[in-house]
Amino acid sequence: MQKFDADSTSLDVLSWSKLHPCYLNRQIIILMSTIGVKDSVFEMKQKEFLAQLDAILVDPEKAREAMDRICHGELVKILREMILCGYKPDSEPFLSMMLRTIRASKLLDLRTRTRILIEKGGILMGCLDETGTLEYGQVFVQYSDSKSRQSSSETLLTFNDRQSNRNCHIIEGKVAIAKNPCLQPGDLRVQQAVDVVVLHHMVDCIVFPQKGPSDLDGDLYFVSWDEDLIPPCNFVPMDYRAEPTKLLDRDVTMEEPSMEMSEQCIALAKLSSKAADFPKTGIPANIPSRLRISEYPDFMEKPDRLTYESQSVIVGSTMR
Repeated sequence: MQKFDADSTSLDVLSWSKLHPCYLNRQIIILMSTIGVKDSVFEMKQKEFLAQLDAILVDPEKAREAMDRICHGELVKILREMILCGYKPDSEPFLSMMLRTIRASKLLDLRTRTRILIEKGGILMGCLDETGTLEYGQVFVQYSDSKSRQSSSETLLTFNDRQSNRNCHIIEGKVAIAKNPCLQPGDLRVQQAVDVVVLHHMVDCIVFPQKGPSDLDGDLYFVSWDEDLIPPCNFVPMDYRAEPTKLLDRDVTMEEPSMEMSEQCIALAKLSSKAADFPKTGIPANIPSRLRISEYPDFMEKPDRLTYESQSVIVGSTMR
């Protein structure tokens, strides 16, 4: 299929499959709580995350593990090497200062965005099952351990070398999957992860079957295999079909480009999808006055607006 004529025949690689740290956020927490995950689970996950952040200031092994899971970049490599060389987080000034800065940053994210690290999960690129093996409702998830990821990021390997040098883990069982923004309970899906031999070359990604509506153009997905975070059921997904394309008599240029189940939330979710499709359809998403709010929950921290004390688990477990 040829979509358009072009002089360029080069292929540019924008990204590749890799395991990103998995965090809960406000949208996912609200959806999980709405579907049936107990609020006590989120409180427990937050306590575990806070304990990890406290431990990195005194325990070298915990600090090294944290460098592999929650941080990236050249500076992190330096901190990791310092720990491996025997420097102690509670005695070496530079190392201690940087770890405290990392901890403060994660605490700020926790307070303002409710970002809670999940051990059994990852942010993975969605890929298509080219073999046609997976059935509807099935996915294939394989991830590499932190040491293998560190090795592959620091050395130039061919694809075959990369596969043979990785210690990989294949997930089997139920997994919770979401793609941000997720605004309606049907946006959070529970699928069955299976082991498929012909897909063992697919690493650090989530493989979806051919029988599905997504175009899988490099989108990243929240994937968790933590049993405590698996909702008991699936809700019917919302119909996100785009509005009919607006026809113009000229060329388009770059210059012209309550809870989750409430009626208001469903309407806003549809408007959000409509707004996302605006560059393609030319149809704006206008928010009617009945969907505009006059008060904001206090966890949004809007001092210049009228607020109310929210009873959501987001506030009860993280701010008070």
